[in-house]
Amino acid sequence: MNKITTNYKLLILTIFIINLLIVPDLFADNFIQEKITIDNASSETISAIEVTSTFKDKKDSIKKSLEIKPGNKDNVTIKVWDGGQFIVNVTYQLDGKEKTSRPFTANLNTGLPITPATLKFGGGEWGLWKGVLWDPPAK
Repeated sequence: MNKITTNYKLLILTIFIINLLIVPDLFADNFIQEKITIDNASSETISAIEVTSTFKDKKDSIKKSLEIKPGNKDNVTIKVWDGGQFIVNVTYQLDGKEKTSRPFTANLNTGLPITPATLKFGGGEWGLWKGVLWDPPAK
């Protein structure tokens, strides 16, 4: 009986150690595929979208070459993590010169659901953003 008890204790201890070492890593990579739409409300043409998403030691980035004419929209999808952030920059043409927008940063540690976002680009000399609209959470 003593040998069975010892084996049982060893099994329980092994399971406990496996849970401590492995299980947290299984859930650390839980991410959401975030759809970010760029609405070009400027008079300039956007030629690229660059998005970088970070959370602790995790990072994802995407650069998409495209053409978004004034009044049009396009989107990208990127991994984001609750508690992380993403940063958006666009490249656009102004008076025949290529310019980069001011960065748009979204912190995702608000406790609110992460939903698709539409960013309205205002352009101009400073490459400013006019606003952001987050989709309401699904019911």
